[in-house]
Order: sequence, then C-alpha cells, then structure tokens
Amino acid sequence: MRKTILFAIVVVLVVGVGVIFSVKNKGAFEKSRLLCDKAIAFMEEGDFNSAINYLEQSLEFNERYPKAHYALAVSYLRINPPDFSSAISHRDQAQKLGYLVPEWFDNYLRILRAKE
Repeated sequence: MRKTILFAIVVVLVVGVGVIFSVKNKGAFEKSRLLCDKAIAFMEEGDFNSAINYLEQSLEFNERYPKAHYALAVSYLRINPPDFSSAISHRDQAQKLGYLVPEWFDNYLRILRAKE
C-alpha cells in the first residue's frame, strides 16, 4: 500500500513537471514564431537589418526553429554588403533542422559571390 501511494506521488510529480515544462516551452515557441513572422514582414518591406534583429531574438526563444534560420540566411544575403559566412551558416542550420532550402538560394549566393 505504501509503495503504491509513493509511486502515485512520484507519477503526479513527474507529470506535473512535464506539464509545466511543456507550457513553458509552448510559450517560448510561440514567442519565437511571432518574432519570426514580424521579421518576415520587415523582409517584405526590404528592411533586412531590422529583420535580422527580430530573427536573432526569435532564435533566443527557440534556437531550433528552422524557418528563422532560413530567414536569417536570406536576410544576411540581402544586406549590403552581404554577410556570406552568416548566410551559409544559417542556411546549413535550417537544412540540418529539416527545412527544405530552395535551389534559388544557392544560385543567388553564387551570383553575389561572383560580383565581389
């Protein structure tokens, strides 16, 4: 009987901690998504420096958000002068996290590098 009660208490504690952790992470993921969406709006306006700022904040909440990494890669290519190293790093990270990077990205990267 005592073991059953102890086991029940342990189960309740583990489940409770899991729920708290899940809710906390859900909030972080949502903040990350919202910041990424805001950054994409800046990208659409051509303000890539502001986009980079918001995307870096997005990754502070969820460093494994592939869309934010890809958007950062694009933004780093679009600033003047382009930051090739950061663009490639974030493109690679997005791919590693499962984001399907379109072919145009590498083509655009080659065109920009050829202009240097």
